[in-house]
Amino acid sequence: MAAAINSTLSLKNQAIGIFDSGVGGLTVAREIRKLLPHEDIIYIADSANAPYGHKTSDFIQQRSLSITQALTSFNVKAVVVACNTATVHSIAMLRQEFQFPIIGIEPGIKPAILKSQTKSVAVLATAQTLKSHSFHQLKERFKQEAQIHLIPCLNWVEIIEEGDLSSPRLIKQIEETLQSIPDKYVDTYVLGCTHYPLIKMHIRQILGHSIQIIDTGEAVALEVKRRLQNDALLKDEITDGWERFYSTRASAADCQLLTEIWGKETKIESLSIQHQPTPFEGSDERR
Repeated sequence: MAAAINSTLSLKNQAIGIFDSGVGGLTVAREIRKLLPHEDIIYIADSANAPYGHKTSDFIQQRSLSITQALTSFNVKAVVVACNTATVHSIAMLRQEFQFPIIGIEPGIKPAILKSQTKSVAVLATAQTLKSHSFHQLKERFKQEAQIHLIPCLNWVEIIEEGDLSSPRLIKQIEETLQSIPDKYVDTYVLGCTHYPLIKMHIRQILGHSIQIIDTGEAVALEVKRRLQNDALLKDEITDGWERFYSTRASAADCQLLTEIWGKETKIESLSIQHQPTPFEGSDERR
């Protein structure tokens, strides 16, 4: 009995693991930190391979598996896939391979439709997210309730990862993408990538302040709290939690961008993550 209690206490004191293709998942990590100030956080940015939006599904699955395996070496109690593209391609596989809670993220189409007055919404996301089977199923569930426009945002993530969130090149790219939306009645925009909240101010400036912008970071944080509560894994509220940040491409520019996003001086450590074969890799069988 005592051993079981000690085991539960040990699990509660382990960190939450979070990963993304780059720095975008920090927008989710910020919401988790805000909601769960006593939890410890380990964040991995796979910046050496960012963005995932142009990668194959097999590559995304392989990286997601490798990074989650790396997080297990830190003895995390749960993993948050803070990347829409990694979620739609990898979440089912990860949940089969690991026993701890794994929480993903998906574009907030349902809340967008509820907020939209014109019942015309646009989903801003990477090409890989928009063409995935999981996203297609999500869209199909709501296609009778509103016009849903799919807007692939080419090069947004690449430019954000360069570190200048107000560069003329970035703003020009955002303008060109948003001006291509054919329906003038779109009044609600879904941020379908965790990088995009970092440029929400530019989107609002271009489209006007009357539009609605849906960001699902807070919803993910609430789901993390719910899952940890259900599994009795919430850390006792005694001390403030700590954060550790790792990247597969830790540079001075990455550290500066991390500090800007996180809101306080912090450091990022380099982490090499080796290839982990996905289940059935090399065969025709896929989960």
